[in-house]
Parts: sequence; C-alpha cells; structure tokens
Amino acid sequence: MPVTETASTSGGGSTNQHSDEWIRPSNKRKGSSPGLNNRMTKQSKITNWLGVPTTNRFGDLPVDDNPSSMVTDDNTGDSSTGRDQPKQPPPPPIFVHNVEQIQPLYTLLDEMAPNDYILKPFVNNQVKIQLKTIDLYRSVLKALQEKGTQLHSYQIKSERTFRVVLRNLHHSTDLTELKKQLAEKGHTVVNIHNVKHRISKQPLPIFYVNLTPNSNNSEIYKITTLVNCVVKFEAPHTKKVVPQCTRCQSFLHTKAFCCKLPRCVKCPGSHMTSDCNRKVKDNNVKCVNCGGDHPANYKGCPSYKSLRERLFPALRARRMSINASQHNTTPQRPSLSHTRNGVSFSSVLTGNISEEQPSSQMNNGQQSNDWNEMKDMMKNMMLQMTNIINLLTTFVTKKD
Repeated sequence: MPVTETASTSGGGSTNQHSDEWIRPSNKRKGSSPGLNNRMTKQSKITNWLGVPTTNRFGDLPVDDNPSSMVTDDNTGDSSTGRDQPKQPPPPPIFVHNVEQIQPLYTLLDEMAPNDYILKPFVNNQVKIQLKTIDLYRSVLKALQEKGTQLHSYQIKSERTFRVVLRNLHHSTDLTELKKQLAEKGHTVVNIHNVKHRISKQPLPIFYVNLTPNSNNSEIYKITTLVNCVVKFEAPHTKKVVPQCTRCQSFLHTKAFCCKLPRCVKCPGSHMTSDCNRKVKDNNVKCVNCGGDHPANYKGCPSYKSLRERLFPALRARRMSINASQHNTTPQRPSLSHTRNGVSFSSVLTGNISEEQPSSQMNNGQQSNDWNEMKDMMKNMMLQMTNIINLLTTFVTKKD
C-alpha cells in the first residue's frame, strides 16, 4: 500500500495539515482470498484504531512473510561496549494486516521509536514493521496488541531453543536422570519428548532435546554416552514443509505469535476450530485459503502447494523434470511406411493409389508365389520318382 506524503519518520511526527483526518485511497482492493468473493457473508463493520473493518474476511497469503527477509542494521549492538560484545541479531519483523489508513500507525511509531523503524507496505493492506532493537520490538508489539491490532510476528532468534536429536535410548528411559546427566555436562535442558512412529504411533528409541540457548550448545554433539548407553546426538533434518497457523489458518507463522482473527479449519466461520458446532466428520468442508472443498490444513490445497514450490525451488524443478519425462515417454504413433508386394500401407490409407493398381500388383505377386511353389513341388516329385526307379531296378537285378 503506497504511503501518503503525510508520512514522516522524523522525531517530529507528521507534517500534514490534516494529520487528524483519515485518508482512504479511492482504488484499493481489500484483502480477500481468490475465488471467495461470492461466498463472503455480509456483516456489520466495526472499525478499530486503524480504521480496519473487523468483519469475517478471507485474508490473502502474505507476500513477504519470511523472517529471512528482515532488514538488518550494522549498529544493532551497544556502541558503549565497543567490539568486545557479540553482534546481536535484529528483532523479527511485525506484519500488520488490513491497514486501510497508515497515518495512525506512523503517529504511534514516531512516539515510541522515532527514526528507529522502517515500514514496508505490501498489497492487500499489509504493512511490515522492522524495528532496530529488541527492546523497541517488545514495546511496540505490546502496544499494538493492547489496541487489538491484527498482526503476526515471530519468536526472537536469541530466545529460540537449540534442538537436537538423541538416538539409541530406550523409550522408557527416565527423563529426570537424563536431564541431570546433561546438566552435569554443561547443558540446560528445557524439555525432552519421545518420538513416535508416524503411522503406528509406537514409541521409538529417539528423543527430541531442546536446550537453553548458549554458546556451548554445539558441544553436545561430542557426547557419546548417557545413562550407561552409547548414544548419538544429531541435528534434526530440515523438513520442506510450510508452517501454518492453527488460529487464522494462514501460512508462514504459528499460533504463538498470531493476533489475527480466528478462523475455523473446517468452515469459513470466524471462530476457533475447537469452538465449531460441527463435531461430526463429514465432507461438507470449506477451505478459507482457496475456497476448495477440503479442510484448510489439507496438504493438497492449491494455495499450500504453490507456496511450497515458491519457497523450495528444488521441488518445483523436480516437478518440472517429472512432467518433462512423462511427456517424452508418451507412446508415439507407429510408422506407416511398411510395404508389402511393392505397395506401402500409408499410400493405401491416404488414397494415393487407385483400387485397381494394388489389386493387380497383389494378384501378380500371388501368381508368382504359386508358380514358385509348384516348381518346388515338381522337383520333389521328380526326385522321389528317381529314387523309386532305382529301388525297382536294384530289386529286379537281384531277383534274376
């Protein structure tokens, strides 16, 4: 969404004479999922501090909803400590949805973080806020949540747990003793849980271990024995899946950092899935992302598949190669250039020769074959007659 000329990131706030008025662009397309405009139910509009209608809407997929695209700054560390302190990672971005009027957002940010934020508008009235320090991120996020703003964000990178995979331990191993021995080796465990088989749900000799972020987290891979067992620590495999929020059913974020309106996974209603009146499983479901007749968490959803291929180009390249190989192995039409008795089959089908010509040629060929067979038969009969005469001559001679 383009920012009006009234916006200013300087400490003095807005410079427009009508800063208290709300400007609504004339030709703006409101956020709605493709193919669902005809299914939207009319409800009374209630606006909040950003002038955002809080009716039941089908939100589009975010355009730049990836934490890896965060704006970085070289001066995020504490300048008073110099270069001795490690560089702190920037805070995650905040995505504000359904922003129809940008000026109140500028006013709030200029009061709380003057010259320490960057705004980036997207289509469908979505705005990305990138703050420069973690303290400002916490304060701005709290202020937006108190105003009931529809937004989502991510966990601070420095607060994420360090996850490893522990193998070769029986599933009934005492977790308390396991945490104690890891603590003795200098690792603080947040939680441990056993991994179960995906289909049979049987416990496996595998555990997920989440550690408190620390500089020595990578040293855990050197541990080879625990509770008198030879074990192995591994990094978890990267899964090529797109995270989906179980609150709003949108992609690329999770429920823990979502403040958007709740959406049901089974119907277009604006409520949590646990509060849905449809308790019996049936086929009468509706996806809030694409409008298809399937639940919103269906992995075959066109919205999910297109987003997954966009985030993982290798999957798109593999699909294209499979389609190309299937196209190359398509059965080809057999060649019609075979000839018989001087006449090709293709010429007969296309009608390039007359009806008398192939029939006469076929008759001549048939007569030639018959004559050759007769000659061969006569030769065999003459040989047989010669043998018979020789036998009779020998018999008569012996008798005399």
